Amino acid sequence: TYLGRPERDGSRCLALRVLGDALCVSRTEEALPVFEAYLELRRRCWPGTTEEIRKAKANLACCLTLLDRHDEALELRHEIFAVCKASDAHQTIPSGVAVTDALLQLNRYAEAKTILRELLAQSRQVYGEHDRCTLTVIKSLAQAICLDGSSSYEDLGEAET
Repeated sequence: TYLGRPERDGSRCLALRVLGDALCVSRTEEALPVFEAYLELRRRCWPGTTEEIRKAKANLACCLTLLDRHDEALELRHEIFAVCKASDAHQTIPSGVAVTDALLQLNRYAEAKTILRELLAQSRQVYGEHDRCTLTVIKSLAQAICLDGSSSYEDLGEAET
């Protein structure tokens, strides 16, 4: 066990993350406090490891989504997206798509479409029209448009292209 190890012990931290990952597969409710503890440990003992903290937040958000706690998951996804927009261009688009996925689960189509249109312009500029990342944004935008009952014919035309 890692009970006797110091809080900053790397093996203890890794064990906590692996335990959360394993529990999330079939015992999601039990995984939630493990992911929360892992995130707090990262924040407290290694506050400068922003990439690891981002991953810990993403794991927690996934767990919350599986537990149908979509509002809480969305809040974490927004935090991740804000950090990526400010510092990590390569993670901005995937984290933005994760935000819009959460918005779609909450039937917040207008917000999702706004973010996706911005991401699409950015993705086309950075990666090109036929890149996997760009195609993912296009797919998500088409999904948002089709799910939104208030979409106009013009919007539906946009979803086709």
